Order: sequence, then structure tokens, then C-alpha cells
Amino acid sequence: MTLATAVRRSIAAATVLAALAVAGGCARATPVVSAPPTSNVTTSAVSPPSATPGGGVELTRLKLRLEPAWSGFAQPVYLTNSGDGSGRLLVVEQGGLIKVISGGAVVARPYLDVSKAISTGGERGQNWGWNVWEGTHPYRAGATPPRSGFTFPVAEYPHPQGESVTGGYVYRGARQPALVGTCLYADFVKGWIGGVRLDSPDGTPRAVPENQVLLKTSTKPSSFGVDQDNELYLVDYTGAVWTVVASAK
Repeated sequence: MTLATAVRRSIAAATVLAALAVAGGCARATPVVSAPPTSNVTTSAVSPPSATPGGGVELTRLKLRLEPAWSGFAQPVYLTNSGDGSGRLLVVEQGGLIKVISGGAVVARPYLDVSKAISTGGERGQNWGWNVWEGTHPYRAGATPPRSGFTFPVAEYPHPQGESVTGGYVYRGARQPALVGTCLYADFVKGWIGGVRLDSPDGTPRAVPENQVLLKTSTKPSSFGVDQDNELYLVDYTGAVWTVVASAK
């Protein structure tokens, strides 16, 4: 895939991801837009696809930290790799500028300005149920809405814990072996990073997905992204990109 192809994909992503609270989905190119918070119902985490069987550690043994990678962005909402083997990364800012990270540094001149081609607001992508369903719960108390036509999550959390889910990826890289098989997501408002596992480290499927908060941060996680080696980054809406590092406790 050429850089131009990656840019076209980024333009499409910018159209979807320019809303304030955005999410990426636990697979590549699966954007999710989170619903606004309401009273004591639940905020749904994204539905991850089947992770690579086996590997990694239980979430109770997983320790995360963030290492600074790049900064100086204006409300970044998306990160992807160029897909051409060059190692370049593309960062989409909410206002419509697309910047390139090459050779470990942010290129000063924006690669592309798509500010006139993007739109914001509203829920886009798959139908996550808003505002008929919120997670697996009817949005309106006492209602019994139909389930057909909606995509439901495999994990969710209550509003006291968070307010706006940011979807992520199932880690499939090589540098963080403890993280293999875990789908990371975050809460934009509270700033924490959570994880979901659909199977045990030995590959045994779970009847109930493992789901818990892994790291509390002061960031505003607007998205996650991966480089050409499937290494994972957190996109911070306040202007930075962080490398996700994991180890076993």
C-alpha cells in the first residue's frame, strides 16, 4: 500500500473520527463513535474480534505504562501506518491536518489539509444502538426495544466508572509479549486504559470475557493506533502520542 493510499484511508477516517469522543474498534479500520453519557446506565466497550489464540498473561497480572513518543499535535484523533514498509506514521488532527512521522520525528510541514472535506457530529459506522440501546441496556428505563439491526458489545462498564469509550486494538505485536491477546480500550473522560480478553493465555475460550481497568492516566485518549510491526500507541487528544509498554507483574 502506498502512502497516498494510506492518506486516502486517513481522510475517510477523519470524516468519521472528527467528533470529540472517538474510538477505534478492536481491529484495524473499524471506527466506533461512542455515545454521549446519560444517567446510571452503562457505557459499552467495543466488540473485539477473536484474538490470536493463546499468549500474553491474565489481566490481573498485566502491568501497563505509557512512554512519550511524539507531541505538538492539535487535537489528534487518529494514527495509522503508511503500509508501505517505510515505517512512516500518519496522524490525523481533528481540524483536518494530516501529519507524517518519519525517521522517528514529526515532519514540520503537514502532508495534507482535508479540513474542507471532513464533517463532525452524529454517530457513524456500525449501529451501536444509540439512543435506543446503551451497551446491552435499553436507553430508556422500562423500554423493551428490538435487538435486530444493532451491534452489541462483549464488555461494558457503568457510568460512575467512565463516560465515553475509546476503542482500541487486540495486540498482535512482538515487543510486548505480556500484552498478546488483550484488546485495549480507554475512557476519554476519565483517562484510564482498560483491557478485554476473550480467551486465557493457554488459548482456552472464556465463557465471560475478562475485563478490567489496567492503568489510570491524565491523558484524554481519543484513539489507539499501530505501526507496521503492530506495536501499539495511544493517541492523546491534548496533543501527544504515547507508546504502550506492558509487562507481567
